[in-house]
Amino acid sequence: MATPTYDLLDSVTLSTVGTSITFSNINQGYRDLVLVASIEADAYDSWTGLRFNGVAGDYRNLFTSNASVSYTSATEIRCYGLQNTNRGTLIAHIIDYAKTDRNKGVIGTGGSLSVGMYSGRFTSNAAVTSLTLFGGQGLEWAAGTTVSIYGIAG
Repeated sequence: MATPTYDLLDSVTLSTVGTSITFSNINQGYRDLVLVASIEADAYDSWTGLRFNGVAGDYRNLFTSNASVSYTSATEIRCYGLQNTNRGTLIAHIIDYAKTDRNKGVIGTGGSLSVGMYSGRFTSNAAVTSLTLFGGQGLEWAAGTTVSIYGIAG
């Protein structure tokens, strides 16, 4: 099996306070996507949302945080572990994003003062052509927040 390569597709750094970052017209020529974020929250918030193709619905979440496990249906994939005013990191691996014969799986981790691990499923067979990462419950991000998206070839 060939060693996968990670190609930077796009990267956004906020120059002012913001609440979301959207990547549109995502190249469909890769096997998977990886989203890497360095986020600084303006206040306590327990999750950051991830939506595909502008769809608010059709997501399932399984997450662990501080030794508890939860399962939810939601209007987004909820990425846990970013909270308080500390800068936190978030990594999401989006599996088979361009395939049209299956739902899309997401696995990831996030952390600042606590660590959250999560998995989610977008219950649609549509190829992911855009994604939006946003602060849950009205969370704002500070200037300097950076989100990058990589395509995994191989």
